[in-house]
Formats: sequence, C-alpha cells, structure tokens
Amino acid sequence: MLVKRNFIVHRVYNSLRTKIPPLNSHMQFLYESVLENDMWKLLWIPPVIAMLNREIHLRAYWRSVLRYCEWGNLQALLDEHVHFLLESLGLMGKTPEEQLLCITESLHQAVTLRGSQTPIHTYTKEGKKESFHVNCRYALRFGNTKFETDDKSAVRAVGVREAFNSPFRPFVLASTSIGQEGLDFHGWCHAITHWNLPSNPVNLEQREGRIHRYKGHAVRKNIAQSYGLSILKKFHKDTDSVFFEDPWKVLFQYASENRRNGGSDLIPFWIFEEGNAKIERRIPLFPLSNMDFLISSLQKKLARYRLTFGQPHQEDLLALFADISPDEIRKRTLRLQPSEILSEENFSALEIQVKD
Repeated sequence: MLVKRNFIVHRVYNSLRTKIPPLNSHMQFLYESVLENDMWKLLWIPPVIAMLNREIHLRAYWRSVLRYCEWGNLQALLDEHVHFLLESLGLMGKTPEEQLLCITESLHQAVTLRGSQTPIHTYTKEGKKESFHVNCRYALRFGNTKFETDDKSAVRAVGVREAFNSPFRPFVLASTSIGQEGLDFHGWCHAITHWNLPSNPVNLEQREGRIHRYKGHAVRKNIAQSYGLSILKKFHKDTDSVFFEDPWKVLFQYASENRRNGGSDLIPFWIFEEGNAKIERRIPLFPLSNMDFLISSLQKKLARYRLTFGQPHQEDLLALFADISPDEIRKRTLRLQPSEILSEENFSALEIQVKD
C-alpha cells in the first residue's frame, strides 16, 4: 500500500517540478513527506472509501484510488491549482524554497481541514423541539453563528477559506454578510446563491465580486475550453520541450496575444467570455415572497450603479438617474475611447498630416 501512495505524491510533485527550479534533496524530502501523509488522508476517510467502492468496482482500494485520479485528471488539476497559488499567495518573486514551503503549507491546510458538527432542529407532531448533530465535510459554514473573536475561531475561518479556494472539499460554503467584503473565493468557484437579497446594488456587487476576480474559475474554464490542448500541443511542437514551464502561463499568454484590437486590458485575466462558463447568480424564488419584485428592481439599480462606478458621490448621481432607464443613460454618455486602434503606418500618416 505504501508503494501505491507514492503515485499521488508523484503527481503533486510533478506539478511543481515544471514551475519551481530544482530543489536540494532535503527540501524535496520534506515536501514529499508532508504531501504523502496529507494527500492520502484526503482519500482514506469512510465517506470517500464508500463512494469509491460504490462507483469503481475494483477489489483493491488502491486501484480504485488510481482509477479515480485518472478519471479526474489529477495532474491537470494540480497544474492549475499550483499556477493559481503562485500568484494568489504572491510567490512569483520568492526563492524556490520559499515557494515550496508556502505552497506545501497551503495544500496542508486545505487537505487536512476537519469537518464540523452542525446542529439540526426539528419538531414533532406534538410541537416538541428535537435537536441532533450531523457531521459535515463537503459543505461548511464560514464563520460562526455568534460573533466570536477568539484566536481559535479566526484560525478556523482561515482554514475554511483556504480549503474552499482549493479543488478539494468543501464544495459548498455557507456564509453571512461577513463573507461579502474583502475576501476572495474565486479560485474554484463561479456560482453564488443569494438566500436573501440586499437592499442596495453596492452590496450585491460586493457579494458577486468575491467570485469574479483575477484569473477566476470561470475565466480559466473558458480559456481551457477555447484553447486547451490544441495550443499546448502547438507550443510543445514549436519549442521541442518535454515539460512545459507552466501550461497555464502558456494559455494566458496566448489569449493575451490574440486579444481583439481595441480589447480591454482586463481580457483575458479578469474577463474572458469565449466559452460556456460565466458567473452564475442563483436566487431561490419562494412562493408568495417579494423576491421576484426585488430582483427586478435591484437589477435596474445595479445597471445604473455600474454606469456611475468610480464617480464621486455615487448616491447623489444614482438618485438623479432613478427615473431614467439605463439605455437612455448610455445614449447620453460621452465616450472618450478611440473608435479604433491606429496601426503604426496609420499613426505615421496622421502625424505627417498634423505637421503639414
């Protein structure tokens, strides 16, 4: 069994080998020792064992693990996650040893996060309240129901955020308004469900902005769908290299170089719509609720807010535009953007005319 565990460690290490320069034997041993325990513990828990035995009918469990890693393309998943960590953790200017330690620590926190016990309250036919607890691993809450400020709660919140920003569990995160400002959850998420709606467009924009960030999940999915293996194979053929420096670096560089003339600098790092993935806004419309009316009103306010974004005293400007449709506002907008990007030849010709 120990021999088979090394397969998972090798997959993880291989993702880093193409992005971080060679390490000394001591650092490599430290890295492999930590990941060998962490990655295997992720798969050696009763719920995962039961799932793999049900979905993959193989006698030996380690064979089921290997088949599962093959189905999910573990190598590609780790390549993507390491690329995300190098930038999100601010490691691009660090030494290889510092990069290794930070990435190992991040993976360790994500993989070893403990589940939680969530209380469930029900009532009998007689109206008697009954409570029990269920173990939660794949859906967690962010923060506690009470406003606790002790160190233990703070460490737990950081661990939950690190785990959710990884491709590993939890896959669902429930949060109050504490998670709508200043925190990023865009690493592996592009869908948000609003249990209730805020009263103003600023809070709605803040909520959805948590998953609409630099090189977010939706952006990466669209780039993979639009380019993917075809561009990587072309790069491999042109450079005659066995290992890519970083497959995602190649894809983003290609997408940036092939941006349409006049395209925003936000493309492809913040916005890339050439694909099926998008930021998903989900709102449960309960019977007899006022949510249907609220979302219609909030969408109009949000459109006006985005037109006034970056302006001083936005509230006054929004009040002025309250009775004007967004389409009418756009017609009255003065655009200073050039209608087209001048080529070097056209710019030279224009310069001559100005001098004359």
